[in-house]
Amino acid sequence: MKKILVLLTASMFFAACEEETPAPVLGYPTDGLALPETKNALLIASYEPATGFNYDILRATIQDLYPKQVNYMSLVGSQSSPLYNGLTDSISLNQPLDPAPSLYLNESALDLANAVVSIEKELNRRPIATVNHLVSSNDTAWVIDSKVKFWRDTAGGSFYIETYLASSMVAANYQSLGANLQATAVSGYIRNVDSISVWDADIPNADSSAVLFKKDEPFRHPMIVSGSANPAFAWGVNIGEYTPFGAAYSINDVIGTKSTPIKHYILKPDSDLEGAYAPGFSFTPTFITVIWSLDKETAKFEYINSVSTTL
Repeated sequence: MKKILVLLTASMFFAACEEETPAPVLGYPTDGLALPETKNALLIASYEPATGFNYDILRATIQDLYPKQVNYMSLVGSQSSPLYNGLTDSISLNQPLDPAPSLYLNESALDLANAVVSIEKELNRRPIATVNHLVSSNDTAWVIDSKVKFWRDTAGGSFYIETYLASSMVAANYQSLGANLQATAVSGYIRNVDSISVWDADIPNADSSAVLFKKDEPFRHPMIVSGSANPAFAWGVNIGEYTPFGAAYSINDVIGTKSTPIKHYILKPDSDLEGAYAPGFSFTPTFITVIWSLDKETAKFEYINSVSTTL
C-alpha cells in the first residue's frame, strides 16, 4: 500500500489531526504521561499559501499512513503574506530550507521518490530523548506542560525545548481584514466559490480506503507556524534550566515533573494581551513541542523528537 505514496507525492507536486481533548488531571499535569522509547518524525514545509493544497494532500496522506508518528508544520517565508511570522526566518535559515515549494523531514530535504523509505528510516531510529505534553488553558493562555525522558547518556549536550503554535484556517478572502488567503484554482483539486476555496473532488488516501478531504469541503491552510511560547528565541529554552542537574543527562532521566516543571504559555487571541496571535479570523490551534540539540561545531539546531496536539 505504501508504494502508492511514491506515485502520489510525485503527481501532486507536479500537478500544481485528529482532535485531542485532555482528560481531567489529578495531581501534577504530567503525572502519568507516557514516554515510550520511540522517535516521531517532523515534516517542515516551506509553504506557499496559493498552492498549499499540494502540501496538505501529501501531509494528510503521510499522517494517514503513520498516525501519531509524523508531526507537521508549515513555514510561510514571504514577509508580504498575512500568514508570515518571524520565527520562519530562524527555522528556515537553520536548515536551511529551500524556497517554497519544498518539504523537509527533520533537518533534511525529503526525497519524494523515496518518501516512505526515508520516513520509516527516521521512525526506526533509537531516540536520544522522548517528549510528551498536556495542553490545558486558563482565561488568557493555553498552558503546555511537557515531560522529557532521556534514553542515552548525553553529558555536554545542549538540548532545547520549545512549543510552537501552528494555526489552520479556511483559505478565504477576508476582505474586511485585507487578507486574501484563497488558493489558486486547479481543476480536480481546488475551486473558489465566492470568497472561499473548496476541494473540487474527493481526495482519497493512499489505498483509496478512506477519503482525506471531501468535495465541497473548505480547504484549510495546514498548521501555519504563528507563534511560540518563547518568541524571542526560536529554539526555546535550554532544558538544563529546568533541572538543578544542568546539561548532563543520564539514561532514564526525566524532566518535567512536579519538581522539575516544564511549563509553556501561549496567549489566546481574545486575551487582549500584547504578543497574542489575533489575526481577526477563526483558526484551529495545534501545539507542537519539539526538542532540539545545538551542534556547537556547526552552530545548527538538530531535530531530536516532537509531539503534537490539535484542539
